[in-house]
Amino acid sequence: MSAFYQLRGFWPASPVEHLHFIGQRDHTMGELLQQAFTANDLSDQLATARRIADHLFKDIPAPARID
Repeated sequence: MSAFYQLRGFWPASPVEHLHFIGQRDHTMGELLQQAFTANDLSDQLATARRIADHLFKDIPAPARID
């Protein structure tokens, strides 16, 4: 959640309001976080975490490879 605030230039909200704050500003991220917190098993949690990371860092280009 701290990466969300840092990448978008927001001041962190109080811990009680994290989900509400993020959900208001990025609906897709809010839905993904809800799915992560309500997932039943570890494989669902990991898959949702991967989707969260992909969505959160989609605008950050991958560094150039140095071979």
